[in-house]
Amino acid sequence: MINKKIIAQRKAVYGDNFKCIAKRWTNNVTKENLLPDDTKYIDGGSVARMMALMKDCRIDAIKARLKVLDEENNYVINDEMIELDKALKDSQTDKENYLWIAENYEEYKEL
Repeated sequence: MINKKIIAQRKAVYGDNFKCIAKRWTNNVTKENLLPDDTKYIDGGSVARMMALMKDCRIDAIKARLKVLDEENNYVINDEMIELDKALKDSQTDKENYLWIAENYEEYKEL
C-alpha cells in the first residue's frame, strides 16, 4: 500500500534524488555497455551496482543536509542530525553490500 506520508518524509530528509540516480544509472549502463542489441535486461550484478549508485545519491544528500544543519545550529547536535547520521551509516553499509553483491553475484545467489 502506498503511504504518501512516508514518501513525503523521505523526500523531506533525502530530497528528490531521481535525476541524480537516472544520470548515474544512464552513465553506468552506457559505460559498461550493459544492454547490447541482443540483450533485453540488466543482470542481477548490474542491478546491485546501480543500487550502489543510488546509495551514492542518498549519501550525498544526507551529507549536504548535515552540513546545512551544522551551520544553522552552530555545530550543536540535534535529534534530526542524530537520525541523519544513523541514516548515513546505514546507507554506507548498504552501498558496500550492494558493491559486494555486484562483484560476487554467483556467491550471493548461494547465500
